[in-house]
Amino acid sequence: MRVRIEREVCTGAGDCARSVADVFWMAEDGLATVKEEEAHFGTTTVFGEDGSAPGFTEWARVPVSLEEAVEAAAADCPGTCILIDRSEPEVPAEPVDEEPAATPPPRSSIPKRIAFRVRRLLGRA
Repeated sequence: MRVRIEREVCTGAGDCARSVADVFWMAEDGLATVKEEEAHFGTTTVFGEDGSAPGFTEWARVPVSLEEAVEAAAADCPGTCILIDRSEPEVPAEPVDEEPAATPPPRSSIPKRIAFRVRRLLGRA
């Protein structure tokens, strides 16, 4: 899951940052932005922290353990500015090695030779 904020619609209430502090952050301009917290992703990355970029913030990944809390924060947002993307990132498909088409086994004359010799030994040839 990923999440981002439409900053032009954000009311600055801060409910999201209070409820899910590991994902939402209040920038210096008083509007919400999103972040990826060090505890979950190794480094902290705040998207749109300077507040200068109008429109949408970049997409931030949401830890699986916080997905329900982020969905609740989006539902409770007074400005309805939290956008959630639940689609899985596309993983390139591995090439499939195609097996050659099945062919009948090669014909052998061995059974015919054995049958000929048996008949010859029995005197029926």
